[in-house]
Amino acid sequence: MRDTETQNWEGLDSDTHGFNPFTPRGAEIGRVERPAPLGLSIYGYSVEGIAYLTALAGIVGDHLSTRIGLLSPRIRELNPFTVFLRQNGLWLLFDVFMLAVSLGVPVLLIRKWSFRGRWAVLAFPVLFGLARLFATIHNVILIFLFL
Repeated sequence: MRDTETQNWEGLDSDTHGFNPFTPRGAEIGRVERPAPLGLSIYGYSVEGIAYLTALAGIVGDHLSTRIGLLSPRIRELNPFTVFLRQNGLWLLFDVFMLAVSLGVPVLLIRKWSFRGRWAVLAFPVLFGLARLFATIHNVILIFLFL
């Protein structure tokens, strides 16, 4: 429905130039443009960047060290889930998926919503990355022991 005095269409969202039947009305509903970036840093390094690098290094390191370790005939994979993924040719695809989830979900949550304490979402890539980094260290030690 068109208002002839203001030449505006009712329900037309002026920000996106598309129809939005749920356009906020009234002064009590404010629009948040963008969540503020996380200002957390450790010695000048972004906590967010450290979390993502931890996840990246852990996943890639574990995958590569496992792949290199399995080239030795004296080293076997004991994780039954990894054995299942390798037998079905899904191991690399699963690790790429886990990398995308561990980086993408926190980025989406931190960038999309502005709730207090959203930095706690970074615990997932940090903890997941550290677990995989410990697996990487374990694999490298096994590789050097069985050379």
